[in-house]
Formats: sequence, C-alpha cells, structure tokens
Amino acid sequence: PRIAAVLDTFPDHQDAHRSLSEYYGAKSSIARYQKRGDAVFFFKNSARAKKISSLSRGKKLVVDPKKFTLFRENDLAIPGFHNFKNAMMAATVSNSTPSPNSPTWLRLGFLNAELFHVKLFHGG
Repeated sequence: PRIAAVLDTFPDHQDAHRSLSEYYGAKSSIARYQKRGDAVFFFKNSARAKKISSLSRGKKLVVDPKKFTLFRENDLAIPGFHNFKNAMMAATVSNSTPSPNSPTWLRLGFLNAELFHVKLFHGG
C-alpha cells in the first residue's frame, strides 16, 4: 500500500497462524512490499512495529503517543489503551495524507457514547 500503519502486535492474536513467527511474518507484509515514495507509520514505543516498518522502502513516520493531542484516552467510550492507540494511529495517518486544503473525515468510533467524526483539514 502507498500508506501503511503498523499497529501493535499481540501474541494472543495469532489464532489464524501456525506459529508466532508466521504471525509476525504476515504482519510484516504491509511494509515489505512498499516502494520508494510510499509511507509507513509506526508507534515510537514499539520495537516490533519499528522492525516491521524497517522492511519498507518508503518513508518511516513515527507516531509518539506521548505527543498526541487531538483527543485523550478518556474521550473514547471504547475502553482500553490499545483502542486509544488504534484511534490515535488512524487520526495521525488521516491528518498526514497529502491532500492540501481538502477535508478528510475520519470515523473514530464512539466518543462519549455518540458517533463522532473528526474533520481534519490539510494545509492553510
């Protein structure tokens, strides 16, 4: 893909794979076949995501949960830090798409029990 996002990987999510190694190999495919000019986003605090992202020939873009300010974990009605990180990644990737001055709608899920959409504008 032109734009890839490497989320956290969890050994308990490998139920469709024969081994942990196969699971990580499958997760690595998202970056492995990228070309120059593509981009891969990954979490700063994840060694596994950094390793997967290193397989890309595209630009590596670090997402730092400590510097994210668009919304907070307790703003999401879906509990769990992993859900917050997934929403954070989606917002970061959407906010970074190369479409100057065009709005991007990002459906984040339920925020304070109401369906919430973030309209992100790129450029001036």
